[in-house]
Amino acid sequence: MEKVIFYPGSFGEIIQGKFKDKDILCSCPINLYTKVKIYESIEEKNINRYYKSYKFMENVLRDWSYYDYFHDLHIDIESKIPKGKGFASSTADLAAVYNCLIDLFKRPYNQKELINNCVKIEPTDSIIFEELTLFDYKKGDYSEGIGKCPQFNILVFEGEKIV
Repeated sequence: MEKVIFYPGSFGEIIQGKFKDKDILCSCPINLYTKVKIYESIEEKNINRYYKSYKFMENVLRDWSYYDYFHDLHIDIESKIPKGKGFASSTADLAAVYNCLIDLFKRPYNQKELINNCVKIEPTDSIIFEELTLFDYKKGDYSEGIGKCPQFNILVFEGEKIV
């Protein structure tokens, strides 16, 4: 049992603020990717290395009543997305884990399930949607698609500190 998924990061928020009394944001995907592999192994795993991703996987498997698989499933992440710099590296990791799991267990994609499990871990970027979306990134209880992401170039200067 093994699955590999690539998932994009984002360039911060192109929209962020209060909308209809909710904290919302809207982000666009960029061409920096995380590569997540979930595979079966009897070796001991280091859950602390990818704590958020393992916690996410544990929550999803519990929801599906497949928790028995948790102990034998390992996560490996190779990411080109800078960590702690506002490029949605954690959201990309979680979304990739979700897509691996639905492929491995032949489950249907469920956007609400993905949202609920992401916001249980941390505030979540809107790149989990197919199109530009206004999204309540803290609670996940509001989303509104606003169209396709336009093609444009972004020049980014990476700061020294984490966000």
